[in-house]
Amino acid sequence: MSRLTRSLDAIADGHLDAIEDVSALTRTTLAFGKGDNAAERLRRSLRLDHPVLVVSRPPEDERGTHIAFGGMAEVPRDTGGTISVTLERWLRSPAVIVKGARRRSSTWEQFITQYGNTYGSHVSEHIPGELTRAGALMHARQVPLADYLVHAAGVVAESCLIQLIEQVDGRLLTSSVNEKRLSQFVITAAAVVNLPEREILTDFASVTEMPYSFTFTVNTMWSADKTEDATLLMFRAGEDGDYLRLLLNAGGGEARIEVAPTLPDWWASALD
Repeated sequence: MSRLTRSLDAIADGHLDAIEDVSALTRTTLAFGKGDNAAERLRRSLRLDHPVLVVSRPPEDERGTHIAFGGMAEVPRDTGGTISVTLERWLRSPAVIVKGARRRSSTWEQFITQYGNTYGSHVSEHIPGELTRAGALMHARQVPLADYLVHAAGVVAESCLIQLIEQVDGRLLTSSVNEKRLSQFVITAAAVVNLPEREILTDFASVTEMPYSFTFTVNTMWSADKTEDATLLMFRAGEDGDYLRLLLNAGGGEARIEVAPTLPDWWASALD
């Protein structure tokens, strides 16, 4: 576990290239493949209880979905929006849905395995380019959405290993580690859904509503810089589609969506 913790610490310190190590170690810890699944093999050998996670709700594959993700580790919400699941159930739950991908919906276990096996190229027959072209905010820096999600999976892997260690030697480590890790993520669930275009007749003209629904969950442990707008998520709706970004307004904490039909400056610069 120490290697995984060191790699996650490196990311927390701004060394985002450590995501490659996190990807490989997470696959070894959680994936179902031969030689992997270390957490479950440890649990069975010592007859320990299943690790339990508090996560955001998984994505729903509704009609018109361009991209959606969820099931990221969270602190419990008094207002709902989080669920408690065992590690095994979490691994088999949806992680990400991408329109047009060869595998439209991937579970967390599938994502961890596929991404770990193809890291470096980023794009494979199963990990669509949308996850590399899209981005989410982490440590006040935009990163590819695929890296964002594999980092989230690494946090889950570490949490589960800690829970198993706690059962063996009685040390209580989970709370302090979770608070440190979870504060690094801005959004823990999001969905971009294409809506049928509808014309609205006004006294002056006929206008078309924005053809996208953008839903999201902001991490309760993340505090925004109130002096500047924060880009929470960027996404392009297909190879030739619109560019979208979700922003959190400075000061008020309210969100808004921007849509650009051609390459905007904020897209070209954010992922460089």
